[in-house]
Amino acid sequence: MKEFSSTLDSLDSIIGARDDRQTAERSLRVFADLVSGDYYSAVHYDGQTFAADIYHLGTGWVGQDSAMATFLWKNHLEHPFARHFLPTRRPNCYRRSEMVSNRDWHGTRFYNELDRNLGIKDMVAIYQMTGAGNIMVLTCGRSNLFRQHDLDFLRPLNRILESLMQTRRMSETPARSPWGTVDSLSKREREVLRWVREGKRNGEISVILGVSTHTVRKHLEKAFVKLGVETRTAAALMFAEHPQTGP
Repeated sequence: MKEFSSTLDSLDSIIGARDDRQTAERSLRVFADLVSGDYYSAVHYDGQTFAADIYHLGTGWVGQDSAMATFLWKNHLEHPFARHFLPTRRPNCYRRSEMVSNRDWHGTRFYNELDRNLGIKDMVAIYQMTGAGNIMVLTCGRSNLFRQHDLDFLRPLNRILESLMQTRRMSETPARSPWGTVDSLSKREREVLRWVREGKRNGEISVILGVSTHTVRKHLEKAFVKLGVETRTAAALMFAEHPQTGP
Protein backbone atom coordinates (compact mmCIF):
# COMPACT_ATOMS: atom_id res chain seq x y z
CA MET A 1 0.00 0.00 0.00
CA LYS A 2 1.05 3.59 -0.50
CA GLU A 3 2.33 5.72 2.34
CA PHE A 4 -0.45 7.26 4.43
CA SER A 5 0.21 10.80 3.17
CA SER A 6 -0.02 9.63 -0.42
CA THR A 7 -3.33 7.92 0.29
CA LEU A 8 -4.65 11.17 1.78
CA ASP A 9 -3.65 12.95 -1.42
CA SER A 10 -5.58 10.34 -3.39
CA LEU A 11 -8.67 10.86 -1.23
CA ASP A 12 -8.37 14.60 -1.75
CA SER A 13 -8.30 14.01 -5.51
CA ILE A 14 -11.59 12.07 -5.23
CA ILE A 15 -13.22 15.03 -3.49
CA GLY A 16 -12.06 17.30 -6.33
CA ALA A 17 -13.37 15.06 -9.16
CA ARG A 18 -15.49 16.99 -11.67
CA ASP A 19 -18.11 14.28 -12.39
CA ASP A 20 -19.17 10.69 -11.73
CA ARG A 21 -16.72 9.14 -14.16
CA GLN A 22 -13.70 10.98 -12.82
CA THR A 23 -14.82 10.07 -9.31
CA ALA A 24 -14.89 6.40 -10.38
CA GLU A 25 -11.43 6.63 -11.96
CA ARG A 26 -9.82 8.21 -8.90
CA SER A 27 -11.69 5.97 -6.46
CA LEU A 28 -10.50 2.86 -8.29
CA ARG A 29 -6.87 3.93 -7.80
CA VAL A 30 -7.42 4.18 -4.04
CA PHE A 31 -9.33 0.88 -4.10
CA ALA A 32 -6.34 -0.78 -5.80
CA ASP A 33 -4.03 0.55 -3.08
CA LEU A 34 -6.18 -1.08 -0.38
CA VAL A 35 -6.70 -4.57 -1.80
CA SER A 36 -4.33 -6.66 -3.90
CA GLY A 37 -5.72 -8.45 -6.93
CA ASP A 38 -5.29 -9.44 -10.56
CA TYR A 39 -8.14 -7.45 -12.13
CA TYR A 40 -9.62 -4.04 -11.31
CA SER A 41 -12.54 -2.20 -12.85
CA ALA A 42 -14.94 0.65 -12.17
CA VAL A 43 -18.41 0.27 -13.66
CA HIS A 44 -20.70 3.24 -14.22
CA TYR A 45 -24.40 2.36 -14.55
CA ASP A 46 -27.02 4.87 -15.62
CA GLY A 47 -29.42 5.02 -12.68
CA GLN A 48 -32.50 4.75 -14.92
CA THR A 49 -31.56 2.66 -17.97
CA PHE A 50 -28.69 0.66 -16.40
CA ALA A 51 -26.57 1.30 -19.49
CA ALA A 52 -23.04 0.36 -18.42
CA ASP A 53 -19.53 1.58 -19.11
CA ILE A 54 -16.34 0.10 -17.68
CA TYR A 55 -13.05 1.71 -16.69
CA HIS A 56 -9.79 -0.23 -16.41
CA LEU A 57 -6.62 1.12 -14.87
CA GLY A 58 -4.16 2.02 -17.59
CA THR A 59 -6.57 1.63 -20.51
CA GLY A 60 -9.55 3.91 -19.72
CA TRP A 61 -13.25 3.51 -20.49
CA VAL A 62 -14.27 0.74 -22.88
CA GLY A 63 -17.50 2.40 -24.06
CA GLN A 64 -21.15 1.43 -23.64
CA ASP A 65 -21.17 -0.43 -26.95
CA SER A 66 -18.31 -2.75 -26.01
CA ALA A 67 -19.05 -6.45 -25.57
CA MET A 68 -18.34 -6.41 -21.83
CA ALA A 69 -20.42 -3.30 -21.14
CA THR A 70 -23.31 -4.72 -23.18
CA PHE A 71 -23.08 -8.00 -21.25
CA LEU A 72 -23.29 -6.17 -17.91
CA TRP A 73 -26.24 -4.07 -19.09
CA LYS A 74 -28.18 -7.17 -20.12
CA ASN A 75 -27.22 -9.46 -17.24
CA HIS A 76 -26.38 -7.35 -14.18
CA LEU A 77 -29.58 -8.37 -12.37
CA GLU A 78 -28.28 -11.96 -12.21
CA HIS A 79 -25.21 -11.00 -10.18
CA PRO A 80 -25.53 -11.54 -6.39
CA PHE A 81 -23.98 -8.11 -5.75
CA ALA A 82 -26.68 -6.36 -7.81
CA ARG A 83 -29.49 -8.51 -6.36
CA HIS A 84 -28.44 -7.44 -2.87
CA PHE A 85 -27.80 -3.76 -3.67
CA LEU A 86 -30.60 -2.72 -6.01
CA PRO A 87 -33.66 -3.24 -3.75
CA THR A 88 -32.41 -0.57 -1.32
CA ARG A 89 -29.53 1.08 -3.24
CA ARG A 90 -27.65 1.48 0.02
CA PRO A 91 -23.86 1.69 -0.34
CA ASN A 92 -22.13 -1.53 0.65
CA CYS A 93 -19.07 -3.78 0.30
CA TYR A 94 -19.42 -7.33 -1.01
CA ARG A 95 -17.39 -10.54 -1.34
CA ARG A 96 -18.69 -13.00 -3.93
CA SER A 97 -17.48 -16.17 -2.18
CA GLU A 98 -19.49 -15.41 0.97
CA MET A 99 -22.68 -14.84 -1.05
CA VAL A 100 -22.64 -17.76 -3.51
CA SER A 101 -20.80 -21.09 -3.27
CA ASN A 102 -18.18 -21.85 -5.90
CA ARG A 103 -20.26 -24.77 -7.15
CA ASP A 104 -23.31 -22.58 -7.77
CA TRP A 105 -21.21 -19.72 -9.14
CA HIS A 106 -19.58 -21.98 -11.73
CA GLY A 107 -23.00 -22.59 -13.23
CA THR A 108 -23.73 -18.90 -13.84
CA ARG A 109 -23.38 -16.90 -17.01
CA PHE A 110 -21.16 -14.40 -15.21
CA TYR A 111 -18.59 -17.05 -14.37
CA ASN A 112 -18.64 -18.83 -17.71
CA GLU A 113 -18.59 -15.71 -19.91
CA LEU A 114 -16.50 -13.32 -17.78
CA ASP A 115 -14.72 -14.60 -14.68
CA ARG A 116 -13.40 -17.85 -16.11
CA ASN A 117 -11.93 -16.10 -19.15
CA LEU A 118 -10.28 -13.52 -16.88
CA GLY A 119 -8.91 -16.14 -14.48
CA ILE A 120 -10.97 -14.75 -11.59
CA LYS A 121 -11.80 -17.10 -8.72
CA ASP A 122 -13.25 -14.50 -6.33
CA MET A 123 -14.23 -10.83 -6.34
CA VAL A 124 -14.86 -7.98 -3.91
CA ALA A 125 -16.76 -4.81 -4.73
CA ILE A 126 -17.98 -1.46 -3.45
CA TYR A 127 -21.40 -0.26 -4.63
CA GLN A 128 -22.34 3.43 -4.40
CA MET A 129 -25.13 5.73 -5.54
CA THR A 130 -23.48 8.80 -7.06
CA GLY A 131 -24.46 12.40 -6.45
CA ALA A 132 -26.11 12.43 -9.89
CA GLY A 133 -28.22 9.36 -9.08
CA ASN A 134 -26.18 6.83 -11.05
CA ILE A 135 -24.50 3.67 -9.75
CA MET A 136 -20.73 3.33 -9.29
CA VAL A 137 -19.21 -0.10 -8.76
CA LEU A 138 -15.55 -0.66 -7.88
CA THR A 139 -14.35 -4.24 -8.27
CA CYS A 140 -11.26 -6.34 -7.68
CA GLY A 141 -10.92 -9.92 -8.84
CA ARG A 142 -8.14 -12.41 -8.24
CA SER A 143 -7.16 -16.01 -8.79
CA ASN A 144 -7.44 -16.94 -5.10
CA LEU A 145 -10.08 -16.34 -2.45
CA PHE A 146 -10.58 -13.08 -0.60
CA ARG A 147 -10.95 -13.09 3.18
CA GLN A 148 -12.97 -11.03 5.62
CA HIS A 149 -10.05 -8.72 6.36
CA ASP A 150 -10.03 -7.65 2.69
CA LEU A 151 -13.52 -6.22 3.16
CA ASP A 152 -12.37 -4.55 6.37
CA PHE A 153 -9.78 -2.61 4.34
CA LEU A 154 -12.52 -1.40 1.96
CA ARG A 155 -15.14 -0.28 4.47
CA PRO A 156 -13.48 3.07 5.38
CA LEU A 157 -13.32 3.98 1.67
CA ASN A 158 -16.97 2.96 1.30
CA ARG A 159 -17.96 5.29 4.16
CA ILE A 160 -15.95 8.18 2.75
CA LEU A 161 -17.53 7.75 -0.69
CA GLU A 162 -21.00 7.51 0.84
CA SER A 163 -20.51 10.83 2.64
CA LEU A 164 -19.11 12.45 -0.49
CA MET A 165 -22.04 11.27 -2.62
CA GLN A 166 -24.51 12.47 0.00
CA THR A 167 -22.87 15.88 -0.01
CA ARG A 168 -23.05 16.11 -3.79
CA ARG A 169 -26.72 15.14 -3.81
CA MET A 170 -27.40 17.86 -1.26
CA SER A 171 -25.66 20.47 -3.42
CA GLU A 172 -27.59 19.45 -6.55
CA THR A 173 -31.08 19.29 -5.01
CA PRO A 174 -33.17 21.68 -2.88
CA ALA A 175 -32.02 21.77 0.73
CA ARG A 176 -33.91 19.56 3.17
CA SER A 177 -33.54 22.02 6.03
CA PRO A 178 -34.77 25.65 6.40
CA TRP A 179 -31.15 26.83 5.79
CA GLY A 180 -29.15 24.12 4.03
CA THR A 181 -26.07 26.22 3.23
CA VAL A 182 -22.63 26.70 4.72
CA ASP A 183 -23.39 30.43 4.99
CA SER A 184 -25.98 29.65 7.69
CA LEU A 185 -23.34 28.28 10.08
CA SER A 186 -22.37 30.31 13.14
CA LYS A 187 -18.76 31.36 13.69
CA ARG A 188 -18.26 28.67 16.34
CA GLU A 189 -19.86 25.97 14.17
CA ARG A 190 -17.41 26.90 11.40
CA GLU A 191 -14.49 26.66 13.78
CA VAL A 192 -15.57 23.20 14.91
CA LEU A 193 -15.99 21.99 11.31
CA ARG A 194 -12.58 23.34 10.32
CA TRP A 195 -10.99 21.14 12.98
CA VAL A 196 -13.19 18.16 11.99
CA ARG A 197 -11.89 18.66 8.44
CA GLU A 198 -8.36 18.42 9.87
CA GLY A 199 -9.21 15.05 11.40
CA LYS A 200 -9.53 16.18 15.03
CA ARG A 201 -11.81 14.33 17.45
CA ASN A 202 -14.33 16.08 19.70
CA GLY A 203 -12.02 15.86 22.73
CA GLU A 204 -9.14 17.43 20.82
CA ILE A 205 -11.38 20.18 19.44
CA SER A 206 -12.65 20.99 22.95
CA VAL A 207 -9.06 21.55 24.13
CA ILE A 208 -8.19 23.70 21.11
CA LEU A 209 -11.28 25.89 21.47
CA GLY A 210 -11.34 25.90 25.28
CA VAL A 211 -14.86 24.51 25.57
CA SER A 212 -16.37 21.25 26.82
CA THR A 213 -16.80 18.19 24.62
CA HIS A 214 -20.54 18.53 25.22
CA THR A 215 -20.43 22.01 23.67
CA VAL A 216 -18.46 20.71 20.67
CA ARG A 217 -21.03 17.96 20.17
CA LYS A 218 -23.90 20.48 20.31
CA HIS A 219 -22.22 22.70 17.71
CA LEU A 220 -21.87 19.68 15.44
CA GLU A 221 -25.49 18.66 15.92
CA LYS A 222 -26.66 22.15 14.96
CA ALA A 223 -24.34 22.15 11.92
CA PHE A 224 -25.75 18.79 10.78
CA VAL A 225 -29.29 20.17 10.87
CA LYS A 226 -28.35 23.36 8.99
CA LEU A 227 -26.45 21.45 6.30
CA GLY A 228 -29.01 18.65 6.04
CA VAL A 229 -26.42 15.90 6.62
CA GLU A 230 -26.12 13.05 9.11
CA THR A 231 -22.40 12.48 9.63
CA ARG A 232 -19.36 14.55 10.59
CA THR A 233 -17.58 13.45 7.40
CA ALA A 234 -20.42 14.68 5.20
CA ALA A 235 -20.54 17.99 7.09
CA ALA A 236 -16.79 18.48 6.77
CA LEU A 237 -16.89 17.71 3.05
CA MET A 238 -19.71 20.18 2.44
CA PHE A 239 -17.88 22.79 4.50
CA ALA A 240 -14.71 22.24 2.45
CA GLU A 241 -16.37 22.24 -0.99
CA HIS A 242 -18.59 25.31 -0.69
CA PRO A 243 -17.41 28.92 -0.30
CA GLN A 244 -18.39 30.67 2.90
CA THR A 245 -19.37 34.32 3.16
CA GLY A 246 -20.86 34.37 6.67
CA PRO A 247 -19.36 35.75 9.90
